[in-house]
Amino acid sequence: MSGRDLPASSPFAGDDGGPDPALAAVDLTRRRTELLADPAAADLAQVEVVDGPAYRADSATIAGLAGVRNVGLQVDVQDARTRSISADGDAHVLVTSATSDYVRTTAEGVASPVPAAGPRTVELELRWTEGGWRVWSVSGSTTP
Repeated sequence: MSGRDLPASSPFAGDDGGPDPALAAVDLTRRRTELLADPAAADLAQVEVVDGPAYRADSATIAGLAGVRNVGLQVDVQDARTRSISADGDAHVLVTSATSDYVRTTAEGVASPVPAAGPRTVELELRWTEGGWRVWSVSGSTTP
């Protein structure tokens, strides 16, 4: 498979059979949250472009969570809309999501409840890779 050709059966195929960046953004947002729930097992290359701005920021976040587990952390993606696709093929997708309450347990075993976070909207810049859409960068954070 080359370029942006996807089989019509792909979960990220749009109405025209091409890759739908908004659907991919929903999946990538959920997968990133799963990685943050268990940072020790995080493989950011599954959701982000290696060495891109989002990858570097999340690598630092995960390094700061050494030994931490975020039990019960889930995300509710409420909306995802493709805002634009640039001339070079990058997709800009607005994603609104909220996180559940969860329990953060440190490496020392200290557990602390973390309250749910209300909806916020960010813009994901997605780039097409051999593995499909991946997050290049994240910008803006607003409350809808």
